[in-house]
Amino acid sequence: LRHLILSDQSLFNYLKRKGQAKPGSLPACDLESDGRGVLLQKTLLSERRWKVPEGVLLMPSKGMDEDSSEDDLLQQWAEIRSLGFAQMRKDFSDDAWWSVQVFRHPLAGYLSLFDTFVFMAAHIRHHILQLRRLEGNQLPSDS
Repeated sequence: LRHLILSDQSLFNYLKRKGQAKPGSLPACDLESDGRGVLLQKTLLSERRWKVPEGVLLMPSKGMDEDSSEDDLLQQWAEIRSLGFAQMRKDFSDDAWWSVQVFRHPLAGYLSLFDTFVFMAAHIRHHILQLRRLEGNQLPSDS
């Protein structure tokens, strides 16, 4: 849970800074950037093990310490996501944002706004499946 908090916090902070640019100043989406998004999603849905890229997610999260309860962490994560999505609705209201490469994933490279949302969902699902594997539970069906 701490990892997801740090990941989302880092992503929303990055997007807040990126949202200050003009969409026309960023590279347009193309087949290569779309392919990176698809490959990232497929990789996150696989059982591949990932190493956290050097220098990523090392910053401490305000209000998160070793004694934080699971409820406290869940509340903090919900707040980070709520504030982050509210900021994104404000910063990315221009439809032009959907046609440019916005987020730089440390392994996949630059992604579109659409692929950024897909990454966020696939990243969470990846860790849910990882926890289920660790618990020895059966993987959920896609139904």
